Amino acid sequence: MSQQLETIPWELNSLYILLSDRGWPGTFHWALFLHDTDRGGSIYRAVSGAEGVWRLEVENSPNAIDSKDLMAALKIGVIKPEFFKMFDQGLQELPIKRGQTQRSADNFSCREWVMEAVTELEQMGLLEIQNLSGLENEARTAGLMSHFRNPEAESSHRQTYPVRSKLTKGCFT
Repeated sequence: MSQQLETIPWELNSLYILLSDRGWPGTFHWALFLHDTDRGGSIYRAVSGAEGVWRLEVENSPNAIDSKDLMAALKIGVIKPEFFKMFDQGLQELPIKRGQTQRSADNFSCREWVMEAVTELEQMGLLEIQNLSGLENEARTAGLMSHFRNPEAESSHRQTYPVRSKLTKGCFT
């Protein structure tokens, strides 16, 4: 995969993988973001609570694209408004596991949840992904490139522009 990722404007009804700053270079909080309002939308993420129990957190954020912690956004598809309810229900019903995951022997994480959610959305017919592990690497690359573009920038001055995935098919008509 080329290290060049195409920067694009934020687009309504688009689905993005968001990577947010965790405070350690090269590591990110992973989430899915359905951009359905002017500067915001719904953020879906797995969060770890007491005693390592994971749960799904859904946040309606009116200004998600302006978050000071946002490092990268990878556009992976378009969800038409008539499928928003199906999209939301599919993510709400996706089980959150503890320990190892079906996809890997790694311990469960927000990254693992995002990749399992993308797989579920593809099985539902809402996304078409050419290479899931490549998509994960593409998202990580976007995050790393964002950090290295301006590593000394204060998070309050960081601007994040989304990039388009090269590993999705039929989503960008």
